[in-house]
Amino acid sequence: MIRFKNEATATLENSWILPKTLPAIVDFAAEFVFTRGCLYMNPVRHGVLEKFTEDSWSYPDVMVGPVEVQGKLIGFAKEAISHFMSV
Repeated sequence: MIRFKNEATATLENSWILPKTLPAIVDFAAEFVFTRGCLYMNPVRHGVLEKFTEDSWSYPDVMVGPVEVQGKLIGFAKEAISHFMSV
């Protein structure tokens, strides 16, 4: 367990044993739990990102996108199409 200066805590877990039926080479997951919401990340599942707040919930598409960041569209789909069009 890691305790930060602002009293936040973090717990880290590692495991090198995965079932043969897992549809991925690695199992990376992260859970962020806050007082007014939480965020779950798991790239093995299709939903990858799950966001819950006091007022709403969403499943943002961060894998295929496109996603707007600082006024620009980014994401796998946008980049793949842009690369195809430039070749």
